Amino acid sequence: MCSVVRRAAGLLDKASPQLVDAVTDVMLHQKQLGIGRAYARKATLQRPAGRETIIDMIRRFAGSDERERILTQEIMLILGSLITRRPELFDGMLTLRVGHLLLLITTHLGRKRRLPQEQTFDQLLELPPHQVAELVEVVLEHYQESENALLGLEALHVSDQGGGIKRVTFAEERATAPTAAEPVTN
Repeated sequence: MCSVVRRAAGLLDKASPQLVDAVTDVMLHQKQLGIGRAYARKATLQRPAGRETIIDMIRRFAGSDERERILTQEIMLILGSLITRRPELFDGMLTLRVGHLLLLITTHLGRKRRLPQEQTFDQLLELPPHQVAELVEVVLEHYQESENALLGLEALHVSDQGGGIKRVTFAEERATAPTAAEPVTN
């Protein structure tokens, strides 16, 4: 149901009236706010901004999926609240990258529910806002572990199986992957 609501809000180009306050709260704690998955200066708020500027940046940098743009707004609101309530979660961070945080949340949820990455995002979209807020807080509480889990999913390892055959595995598969001495059987 929440995914449908997010899609409808995105299609209707809705925006939260509290976005400006959330961004201002982040800036008051001397942090920058990156929108989108990749770090880019154009996609980074370095000072308080007006509603239209924020909404325009979300449209341009938060992906083409309207549900993701609404989820980006939700995460920005959550960050504004958390930085006021629990500023210690942000120690050592200069730029809060919403898109990267979204990847960390998706990775955490996928590992917790044992789902492939492509299904996890849809599961995240189905969660009500308070559960998304809980996930954001958990990921920030365990930020380094979340980073390591994401890197583990992205890391490839190559091993020579002899005879010119190379085996490529993801980091999580390494524990069960055969060694060079073990033949690969089908």
